[in-house]
Amino acid sequence: MEKAEAPAGDKKKECIANIKKILAGDAQTDLNLEFLYRNSATDLLLLDAIKANQPDERNSITHNGIVLCHALMQCGTTSDTFLRANLEWLGKAVYWAKFTATGSLGVIHKGHLRESRSILSTYLPAATGAGSGGEGAAAGAGAGGGAQSPSPYSEGGGLYALGLIHANHHTEEIVSYLREMLQQFSGSEVHQVGACLGLGLTSMGSADPVVYEDLKNTLFQDSAVSGEAAGYGMGLVMTGSGDETAVNDLLSYAKDTSHEKIIRACGMALALIQFRREQEAEPVIEQMANDQDAILRYCAMFMTGLAYCGTSRSAAIRRLLHFSVSDVSDDVRRAAVISLGFVLCNSPQRLPAVLRLLSESYNPHVRYAVCLAIGFACAGQADSNPDAVKLLEPLLKDRTDFVRQGAVIGMGFLCMQTSAAQANGVATRFRAELMKIATDRHQDVSVRFGAIVAFGIMDCGGRNETASFFSKAGTLRMGAAVGFALFAQMWYWYPLILCLSLSFSPTALIGLNEDMKMPKMFAVQSLAKPSHFAYPSPTQPTAKVDTKKSTVSVKLSTAHKAGKKPTTATRAGKAKQATSVVAKPTSENSGVAGEGLNTASEESGAVPMDVDKKTEEASKAETSETTEQTLYNPSRVVPAQESSIRFYQAGEMMPPRGARKEQQKVRYLPVLSDGSRTSGFLMLDDIFPEEAEEILTFADQTAAPVDKKEGDSNEGGGAKPKTADTPEDGGSKPSGEAQPPASFDLPDTF
Repeated sequence: MEKAEAPAGDKKKECIANIKKILAGDAQTDLNLEFLYRNSATDLLLLDAIKANQPDERNSITHNGIVLCHALMQCGTTSDTFLRANLEWLGKAVYWAKFTATGSLGVIHKGHLRESRSILSTYLPAATGAGSGGEGAAAGAGAGGGAQSPSPYSEGGGLYALGLIHANHHTEEIVSYLREMLQQFSGSEVHQVGACLGLGLTSMGSADPVVYEDLKNTLFQDSAVSGEAAGYGMGLVMTGSGDETAVNDLLSYAKDTSHEKIIRACGMALALIQFRREQEAEPVIEQMANDQDAILRYCAMFMTGLAYCGTSRSAAIRRLLHFSVSDVSDDVRRAAVISLGFVLCNSPQRLPAVLRLLSESYNPHVRYAVCLAIGFACAGQADSNPDAVKLLEPLLKDRTDFVRQGAVIGMGFLCMQTSAAQANGVATRFRAELMKIATDRHQDVSVRFGAIVAFGIMDCGGRNETASFFSKAGTLRMGAAVGFALFAQMWYWYPLILCLSLSFSPTALIGLNEDMKMPKMFAVQSLAKPSHFAYPSPTQPTAKVDTKKSTVSVKLSTAHKAGKKPTTATRAGKAKQATSVVAKPTSENSGVAGEGLNTASEESGAVPMDVDKKTEEASKAETSETTEQTLYNPSRVVPAQESSIRFYQAGEMMPPRGARKEQQKVRYLPVLSDGSRTSGFLMLDDIFPEEAEEILTFADQTAAPVDKKEGDSNEGGGAKPKTADTPEDGGSKPSGEAQPPASFDLPDTF
């Protein structure tokens, strides 16, 4: 059957529509969303193990950390299985932790522009005179809301989530809705926080004067809580504009107000406004850097980093180094060192040498900042930048708690997309160490929080994303720089950690035909062993404890007559069983990483034999492993793998895909035949245009999970979130066909 040709007029309209989608960024967003859904390899058992082995279950900080970790792990995958399976546990979040938990849905569904209102309908506040939350909320009330009044923290978090979904996409409908919410809830600080952050994220870099005025009016109410969010929102809207009116407004108000939160937010907004302005930002930088207020000097350091981001400008480096060792404020020193990571992000190989002496500073704030600077600038470079690893390893054992927190987060950035076969097993050992830290009751809670968040950073986007300042074409990404800058403010407010999702980009190779669709029979070769760039092995499920024997022994014991020997033995058996069950998630995770914690060292001599047997089997598997593999469209290609990619040539045969048995002839060749692009979006030339094409339509994410072996199932309609009918896949409800997800806005029991 020949490929049907559209009339010339329709073809022209389709081409124009595709060009508009590309320029608006919608085409890239849809394709990335599809890739992240199809290829998601999130290890939910790892989250279960962390949650089950928390030494203090009632600690709200670690609870918050697990929620944030899950959001980063599932960024853009539309899968919220873990939240659905743990609604009672999730309901323990109260106040701002509840705000964060609801906001995390925006990270999970990042880029799901068409269905955003439906996904969040249960948590979005209703417009005046309308039904609860719009069209989908009435059904949502039946699922979990009932007559219970909605929490302002859930609704505020819902507005924040809406902004995270639409971040950097100026969608008029969403902007209008958020402006309406900002005016409607002028008396509710929590709602205003969500609306201000949502407006800032949605209108990022647009310099929309109407949105700016709305946010300025909220700022001038002089409320510390909502004013802080309004300040951040104003900076996000005006990012990179250098607008003098906005600079004067924010700088004068920062000097007039007495609220430190507002001063810091206004200062960071000024830093965002001067993004990439370089010399034009110098007058404002000089004015703020010489101010008596340490908060304004703190923001001047970030302004220097953002104004000269990716330039490696010597003058900027000198200023930051000067303040990092001479300022009397620890906060200013910390900001100066972190900002070095922004200025030198285009030459990450130089950064460890610049920061080496600072990593040995007597000041713990400076050492902490070194960790974040290395993490931001060298993300995913554990294999290619060993100096960065050597710099952070001693800081993992620092005597100061928050320095160790920064070290695990920084190392988490370094180990992104790093397999067990790379960097001499650094990622392997680090994963084992992270699990020890996250479940160790003797560790300070701030360090455990950092370890949990580090897991989310390493495995972000279903283990298919990495954090980077630069696009595939080598241009500096505004959203990434903003995400890193806001993430650094986690020191003051944890919900800003969710903004790190702005810095994530998929590690994908997506082939497209002339109609911007994904051909099924396009593939490339990876000329490396599959294990060299493989996903980390998933955590194995723990065996259930059989307590029947223990129960029987207690019932039949004659403890009082026989000196209580059976009881002692029973207790010993129980203790041994309990120890093995608690340790198993840790040891199995670390065993996967190749560094196992020796929890069985006191047991019988059979253990070493098992280890020897496993080692022998592993060596045999390594010997028999192929030296290449075929990657089908769309496929995961990590940055270190790009040099190993080879395109099939015309006339060659490639291995069969999925259930096919015979080899297929090569049909698609890259338009850029020089091989200069081996990841990202790749336009293809069809050398057999007369034949019918097999197209990968966007997976219907309401259907069964994708077969990871084929990667081409679930060919349905548009990319939609998954429903409660498929708990193993775990997305949200797209329409009225299935029951909506149960709300996790439960009574405050925590």
